[in-house]
Amino acid sequence: MYMTDEIVKNLDSGTFNMYIDLSPDGARKLTFGPPWDFDFALANTRYGTTHSPKGLYAANFSVSDGMRVNTWYVLFCNAEWFREMCKPIWMEQREDLFAICESIPADAQLHKDSFDRNFDRWRILGTMNQGHQADDVYGFEEHMDAASFVYGWLTKRLIYLDTVWGDRVVTEDEEDKEFSHLDFSVADRSDLFEGYSSSEGTYSALGYFRLRIAGDGHDPYVHIKYEQNGAKLDADDYSIIEITYRAHASNSKKENSGEIFLCAGQYQNPTGGVSVHFDTIADGQWHTVRIPVGWSGEVHQLRLDFFSNGKPGDAFDLQSIILTN
Repeated sequence: MYMTDEIVKNLDSGTFNMYIDLSPDGARKLTFGPPWDFDFALANTRYGTTHSPKGLYAANFSVSDGMRVNTWYVLFCNAEWFREMCKPIWMEQREDLFAICESIPADAQLHKDSFDRNFDRWRILGTMNQGHQADDVYGFEEHMDAASFVYGWLTKRLIYLDTVWGDRVVTEDEEDKEFSHLDFSVADRSDLFEGYSSSEGTYSALGYFRLRIAGDGHDPYVHIKYEQNGAKLDADDYSIIEITYRAHASNSKKENSGEIFLCAGQYQNPTGGVSVHFDTIADGQWHTVRIPVGWSGEVHQLRLDFFSNGKPGDAFDLQSIILTN
């Protein structure tokens, strides 16, 4: 029960809806009932302790919306024997947990009609519910927005807990890896991606960043903002952009093309004619393309038009984008 509440950072695990009985099997041991009431879990809160995918919440004393402390959890988590008990459970379940997380986008699309009917009946998108939600939710216009948010948050949450209960080690070198090598098989660098147009992006714990055509599907692209993290890259040092990608076999086109706008030196924003093109094959396999570039000056950003055209739902998995010679 503790691990369930910790994984989803359940706000109510500190005060409400925590019932135990003397075990229905007659063993007369204190036993938790079924877990429930997760409306203020999975980052659907405005408090830093529960909104961040990192850190332990249920195990610690925490002040948010008044005092929310589960003394049972705090007591046990201060005991080393209890913390050690969590590790084999995690190792047994982690693969299934990551698989469940990976299924969120597909399940959200599969049940789209049901979700649409739900939100047509209860018009709660973009509204406040009991004053707990974070500002993120006010920008949701459809259920897929919420699904993408939960998918991204839970992926980061599971990765963090894998460093607590599992054997994953994220070194400082991995977290601060030079921006010229954006390798998602090593670490999540999706913080550099912003300014999505007709697209959405989510990081996968399996080591890639998934871009999908969304909205009306017109001119899908995303910006890779090198400057925002203090990078100082000199374009003259990099004559090749190397991309390792996978285009899904179920995409609307078996062959497509992409374009990268080079924003360096005097070109701070995407400019017509200052770009390079590359071709993609939608066969569900990983491919690496090396694209020669001619640019100079400080690198500001790249605009990645991952497909020249396509239909909503078409997917492009990016394993790495590397500036090299």
